[in-house]
Amino acid sequence: RQTFLQWLSDHLKKSTLSLSLFLLTAVFFFEAVKAWPQNWWLVVAAGWSGLSVALAVVFPSLILPIFYKTKALADASLRKTLEQWCQKLGFMAMDVREIDFSKKTVKANAALVGFGRTRRVLLTDTLLSGFTQDEIRMVLSHEVGHHARRHLLKGLIVDLSAAVAAFVPEDSEGGKRAQGVAAGLLDVMYSSEEVLVGRVNDPDRHFPGD
Repeated sequence: RQTFLQWLSDHLKKSTLSLSLFLLTAVFFFEAVKAWPQNWWLVVAAGWSGLSVALAVVFPSLILPIFYKTKALADASLRKTLEQWCQKLGFMAMDVREIDFSKKTVKANAALVGFGRTRRVLLTDTLLSGFTQDEIRMVLSHEVGHHARRHLLKGLIVDLSAAVAAFVPEDSEGGKRAQGVAAGLLDVMYSSEEVLVGRVNDPDRHFPGD
């Protein structure tokens, strides 16, 4: 549904954001190597994980508005229904908001985003206009399922494990132990065949439980 200029504008925004994050991480990487020549890989891995958490926290309030407009859900009855449903499923949302999707796409969806005080439910206007309350609640249940199964937490653990596996020096004894722990964390959550990250996926490597 976008015009070429609208698409180009979004593309430029994404490229600018990606380049900014790349430059930030690149500077951090080289400064860490200079400041901690022996343990730089541990600092970089921790920094990478910290960045992942920070992005998850600021995404709803700082990044999302760059591409989409959101507003408080106007339907008070639906808001109350969804808030009660989330509480029943063990998820406490700080807000329920409508996101303007229809100007860019006909897709309909819902999402749970943010951490702590930025945690909120997002419903696309296409979902609100084309589906019943029961159908919207079922779509939201799928998203709450990600929360119930701690997929976000697991994703952060995978990020940390992947960072350790990618940056750890092969000739570091402490690093080898850290890499083994990282591989173990991945193996607990996923089968070995699903772990496709750097040297953790090395065919010569043996995973715990293999």
